[in-house]
Amino acid sequence: MKLNLRSLALLLALPQLSFGQTLETFESATQTTVNERPTTFTSNGQSFTTTSDDCGTGGIFGVWIPGQQYANCNGTNSTNSTNSYYGVGTTCTGTGNCTDYSAQFIDNGLVPPAVATAGHVYGLQTTNGALFTVKSLFIYLSTDNGTNPSSAGGVTITGKLAGNTVFTYIKTTGFTTDFVNNSGFTFIDFSAGTNYTNSNIDQLLIQSPNANYVALDNFKWGVSVPLPLGLLSFDLKRNGNTVYLNWKTSSNATIVDYQIERSADGILFSRLGNRTVNDSGNYEFTDLSPLTGDNFYRLAITSKDGNVTYSEVKRSFMPTPEKANNLLYPNPTTGMLFANVPEAAVWNLQLTDISGRMVFTSKFSAQTNSLSIASLPNSIYFYRLRDTNTGAILEEGKINKL
Repeated sequence: MKLNLRSLALLLALPQLSFGQTLETFESATQTTVNERPTTFTSNGQSFTTTSDDCGTGGIFGVWIPGQQYANCNGTNSTNSTNSYYGVGTTCTGTGNCTDYSAQFIDNGLVPPAVATAGHVYGLQTTNGALFTVKSLFIYLSTDNGTNPSSAGGVTITGKLAGNTVFTYIKTTGFTTDFVNNSGFTFIDFSAGTNYTNSNIDQLLIQSPNANYVALDNFKWGVSVPLPLGLLSFDLKRNGNTVYLNWKTSSNATIVDYQIERSADGILFSRLGNRTVNDSGNYEFTDLSPLTGDNFYRLAITSKDGNVTYSEVKRSFMPTPEKANNLLYPNPTTGMLFANVPEAAVWNLQLTDISGRMVFTSKFSAQTNSLSIASLPNSIYFYRLRDTNTGAILEEGKINKL
């Protein structure tokens, strides 16, 4: 059997995290520079940094520390923050409603009278490119600059690896809208429904279509999960109306074959085909008839002793065939919209109702290429996609929200 030395070298060079899971409550984060809003923190020896797509209109996504002063995006300084406790209690696990609270958390922190606009993208990523898994977190959404919690049209949380989407988690209902429990934060468990807790990522992105204030607390993360049985990589790419899968292995000595499985919901999988072992360790498979909408793929790896292990699950979205060439898809939609945005580009989406009233506006980027309009009533809307860098109108039309 031949060893894929180049892939093995890349794997060994990739930073790895220590074993275990860590609940990060941000209580130990400190302000090291006058007026600084901390945007890096260390959790169990691993350094993370926060990210924001636009300081001027979206604020700085950083650690809120009571009693401190922060620099605003325009260079002025805020007044001292209050000493009230607004975060989720450090003992809250999400298994039930919790009335405990804490002092520190992460938010986008524009200081009144400054008010952020909605739809911005906030994130966490490791500073050294180390992979991690996300288990759960608490999130606070607000449409009035943080004064009151709100569902804000829901939230889309995207896991990325080397710039590619690993998973997209969408929540549109069940948000906390008062301060009775969890200080107004909503618990999100990534093991519920489609299980993303074993998906290796290096960046986590958060976007709500209507929230101008976003806060995060009690972030539980874990180590990267090794790929099974010598699997070095597993990737897929949509090409027109087909999906191309490829994977690489370091050794096939104990493997009988690789079964390719597909699912519409990431839970119930069916077999598409198989590949027998070869000496190169390189494998390919093309799904010539993917499902319209979500397609989840995984490998079922059978060893010579009869045991079956599974790869991580990968997702590809297939628009309706007649809309495959449109920049905005799918149409009609039940709530999610996608756009394939080139690197370094940012596209602004505007929706108006049949009376001409603006009802939704947000941004697409290469990092966040999905938006939720689940909060809008089912109707026909007129949309306009504009390149924010050039001002050019890229596409206009009607979209049907079902």
